[in-house]
Amino acid sequence: MQRSPTFTCSIILTTILVVWCNIACTPIVKPRGSNIQAPTLREGEFTAADGITLSLRSWLPKGKPSAVLLALHGFNDHSNFFEAPGNYLKINGIASYAYDQRGFGRSPNRGSWAGVGAYVKDTADALRALRHRYPETPIFLLGTSMGGAVAIVTIETYKTLPI
Repeated sequence: MQRSPTFTCSIILTTILVVWCNIACTPIVKPRGSNIQAPTLREGEFTAADGITLSLRSWLPKGKPSAVLLALHGFNDHSNFFEAPGNYLKINGIASYAYDQRGFGRSPNRGSWAGVGAYVKDTADALRALRHRYPETPIFLLGTSMGGAVAIVTIETYKTLPI
């Protein structure tokens, strides 16, 4: 049975389209570098141990907080997702922090994917920096969507984190 040239052409074009779509969906991975410093928190920025600086938002109560919360945003989101809860917690004496994860919001390499390992290490770094700043205060970790997954993997990977 011989196929018509139109049928053969449509098969070739469909194959090219499927391959092109798969290539277009491949993420651009920007992996995390080696640790070169202690993680730090400054006004408006969190610097991870590999030296990358990520945009940081904080909602701080007057006086010593009764607790500290690190909030992780979901995919296609950024630290501003926590604006309303952060303000509420601030009024109630809880310090809240949220940073733009790599590739999101105002952080470097927007639109790229750093890999689960990088997001997990960044979270562990942020928790260590918070523990350094608040040595005696209870620290909690919260995540939504992708941030929730990162929080779970972080807790499973680093069982001795100071939270």
